[in-house]
Amino acid sequence: MKTRTALTAAELYALERAARRARSQELARLARAGANALFSFARRVVSVPRTPRGIRHA
Repeated sequence: MKTRTALTAAELYALERAARRARSQELARLARAGANALFSFARRVVSVPRTPRGIRHA
């Protein structure tokens, strides 16, 4: 069976749109994960138990 390599302009456009959509979704996922990590870190820093002499270590 012969493989088909020549794509029409419409097929190329559809592939480009799908790739752009996937890239956008992945960047949004990474941005959300980064923001969640920052907020989680800030929450842990603020909630560290403190004593009158400073930070209490375990």
